[in-house]
Amino acid sequence: MMNKIRSILLLALLALSFHASALEWDALDADIQQVLTPFQARWNTLPEAKQQKLQLGATRWIGMDDKQRQQAKQRLKRWQKLDNAQRQAIRQRFEKFQQLDARQQAKVRQSFQRFREMTPQQRQQLKKRWKKLTPKQRQRLLKKLKLRKNIRQPNIKNPRHNG
Repeated sequence: MMNKIRSILLLALLALSFHASALEWDALDADIQQVLTPFQARWNTLPEAKQQKLQLGATRWIGMDDKQRQQAKQRLKRWQKLDNAQRQAIRQRFEKFQQLDARQQAKVRQSFQRFREMTPQQRQQLKKRWKKLTPKQRQRLLKKLKLRKNIRQPNIKNPRHNG
């Protein structure tokens, strides 16, 4: 009987602490409230995780200069133009990137930076070369690049590469 009472009290305390940990609109900083004004009417009905995410985004927005805000608006417009399948593909690639270790993430960032530093003509040439490859040639090239990567960086999870 005592265990049931303890369980009920524990659940009640958890429920109270969950509700208390939700961010009340009036407790938000005035600058954050200004950024989040479109959410004010339904703020208290939003899940806590959503509130925290919005608050974090508002804080980042406040810390941006005009150029950064303009870039963020452009990225948002591009995102909004994507269809659901494209958005899902991007989310999946991002999740896959998040699963890489820090060294692998750094390599991806470096490769991306090299691509961004290419002239438009260089990028166009690279795209043309890729498009000229047959699917079989593309597959072989990707396999070769993956193999080369594994030789330079042995996969610790795969004992066959730890020679």
